[in-house]
Amino acid sequence: MIGLTIFKQNGPTQVLSGIWLVALTAMAALYAANIPFVKSLGLSPLLLAILIGLFYGNTLSSQLPSGWVHGVRYCTKYILRLAIILLGFSFTFQEIAEQGMLGLIADSIIVTGTLLMGYFIGTRLLKMDPEMALMCSIGPAICGASAVLAAESVLRTSHAKTAVAVSTVVLFGTISMFLYPCIYAYLPHNLSDASFGIYIGSSIHEVPQVIACGNVINATVAQTATIVKMTRVLMLVPVLLIIGFIWERIRTPSLDYNRREHSSIIPWWAFIFVGAVAFNSMISIPSAIISSIHAVDIFLLTMAMGAIGMETTIAKFEEVGGKPFILSFILFIWLVMGGWTIAHYL
Repeated sequence: MIGLTIFKQNGPTQVLSGIWLVALTAMAALYAANIPFVKSLGLSPLLLAILIGLFYGNTLSSQLPSGWVHGVRYCTKYILRLAIILLGFSFTFQEIAEQGMLGLIADSIIVTGTLLMGYFIGTRLLKMDPEMALMCSIGPAICGASAVLAAESVLRTSHAKTAVAVSTVVLFGTISMFLYPCIYAYLPHNLSDASFGIYIGSSIHEVPQVIACGNVINATVAQTATIVKMTRVLMLVPVLLIIGFIWERIRTPSLDYNRREHSSIIPWWAFIFVGAVAFNSMISIPSAIISSIHAVDIFLLTMAMGAIGMETTIAKFEEVGGKPFILSFILFIWLVMGGWTIAHYL
């Protein structure tokens, strides 16, 4: 209902034009990502979309009708939430249960440790904005860019901070995707294939990066890593609820309890995400339909990334500064070394 209000207040033509512009950006990013040279560089459609969006936002945005911005903003909120809901059809509770407690324990330690470490190092040592520290921490902790995008709606932070946080996820997640196979092949370790799968799944940023990295090694590692990663993705919901609950009270401590906007701190779409996982767990959905849902999901996520890029200017990037990249590098080291230690002792 809230999404429909945007159409009523700003005119359906203007909003739809903005959405169509974002859709074209997503199409261009998906096409470019499949060009052999670009594909060899490991550049995902999400990264390409935000780069195209940044180019538009910093060069051409003043040349197009100002009303289109409402359609762009619609994509940063409602298209994004729909994309995260559809992500729930990517896995089932049965797949998570098959992995057992070891993967769940590893994920819990990584998620909790990364969030706490990122927040306190960011705010206490690097003197960062608390929102920026959390945005840079939640991506490495859970599921990369999707988690960052989901956290934006809960923290109600700026698109510039989101774009920076996503950039750090892409950078260090891509490095991880190439680093872990080298660790497996060339560095001495005593991890079994199953343990190495737990290591990958619990410590690499993005789902596609985990899948790609695992398949480079072998099928056993890939299967274990994917399930462990999906368990980590499922932790997005409780983490968002906890962060939203605490953040609203930090933000508005003086407000009377009955005057708080409870709807703003409860991401209802996150519960629908869990419902999608449950539905996929109970109903045997044909693989062709699941593949189609996944394709739509990737397209919608790419749209959201493009829209966020359009809303971000270089000046806003400069305001954020270089500290997010320092924090993300520290968390990257923690994930590589801490993740190996956890997998080793489990």
